[in-house]
Amino acid sequence: MRVDDEEREVEYLIFPAVFRNEVCQGYSWDAAQRALYVGGYLIRRERANFTNKPRLPGLGTKQRVYCVRATILEGDE
Repeated sequence: MRVDDEEREVEYLIFPAVFRNEVCQGYSWDAAQRALYVGGYLIRRERANFTNKPRLPGLGTKQRVYCVRATILEGDE
């Protein structure tokens, strides 16, 4: 989890293997990433990728991750 300094919103950073094998277990991960993007929950900073490559604290290198807005947990009211 991190707070985007530009937008001041909370983002969940999910490694691709975790997204595919755990978050999307039993579903098509490709369909899931597209649905999250269309729904406005997946932050996409590169046109060619659904993942982003930020520098992650504690790892020291840039890693590909899915950036999912915390607003996904707010639900529909």
